[in-house]
Amino acid sequence: MKNPDKKTVEKNVSKILIVSFLTLLIWVWADLSNDTILKDKKVEIKLATSQPENLWVSLGDSDSTTVRADFKGPSARIDELKRELSALEVYFDPSVLEGRSESFKYPVRGLIQDSPRVRRLGLTVENCQPSSIEVTTQQLQKKQLTITCIDKNNNLMLNAVTEPASVEMFVPPHWSGDDLKAVVSLSQQQISEASEEAAEAKAYVEIEPGRRTYYEDPVKVSIQTEKGKLETFLLNGPRIGVLANEQIAESYSVEIISRSEALTTIQINSTREAYEAYKAKQYQMIVYVYPEDMPSSDKKESEPIEREVHYFFPEQYSKEDLISPVESGVEPRVTFKLIAVEEE
Repeated sequence: MKNPDKKTVEKNVSKILIVSFLTLLIWVWADLSNDTILKDKKVEIKLATSQPENLWVSLGDSDSTTVRADFKGPSARIDELKRELSALEVYFDPSVLEGRSESFKYPVRGLIQDSPRVRRLGLTVENCQPSSIEVTTQQLQKKQLTITCIDKNNNLMLNAVTEPASVEMFVPPHWSGDDLKAVVSLSQQQISEASEEAAEAKAYVEIEPGRRTYYEDPVKVSIQTEKGKLETFLLNGPRIGVLANEQIAESYSVEIISRSEALTTIQINSTREAYEAYKAKQYQMIVYVYPEDMPSSDKKESEPIEREVHYFFPEQYSKEDLISPVESGVEPRVTFKLIAVEEE
């Protein structure tokens, strides 16, 4: 039998490659043409972060809302979307509404269809429930706002001074009088820093509960007090007390087995007067003991229990932010056990 020449071999290989390529195209076309439907997919519509500063937009009564949508497309792409357990995120660009100040219904099918993710997957939005969302817009005006400072418990800090004392921000036109305030919320660490030198923090307004708009630049905050300058004090071996209910107190004694290294020496930011009052207390730290810590009835003592201890500051000074711990990042803890009191 005569062996095929080189040209014949190359011709046959070319035919095989062409057939393979056409077969692959047919498979891809078959997959893409096999449309399926995904029903009731959760879609979260959010406000885009880049919105005009003089325009306030709400989706319903928040900055996001949720709808359900049906999608149609190639099974492979539908499966990709189906595997995602979280909602499909779609962003609403408020800049298209600039100049409007009203409430109206906005159709969501086109918004979802035009989202980058849906376009990339090549899907069609078949249906949405609800078919539209409530959009409220409000034109804002720039006004001068006095800055007030609060602590983490929302208590007003009268001894905090900011630089500048006021800022210009966009707020609703009807705001006046006591409404014209920007807020600086200070953590305990920021309060400690501001007691020694000016600390930086961001001022904000809440036009709607939970939705904050921040002033572009940080402001400087200093803590001042007529009762003396805040200083850093060291206290070695703070005394630890126990807080428990009457049943535990009558039936068990609490034996502290060990202390964490953080309790060797504690650091306090306070006025000297507050520090002296704190040092004079019977206990400087408190550990809480709970009923579930008690041993079972057939045992005389509990297993060792490890727990955080809490600072026990004089209330008249702590509520005025005149005493606070220096945050070290290490939680003060003790290990203790309950021992049954022998009946006499």
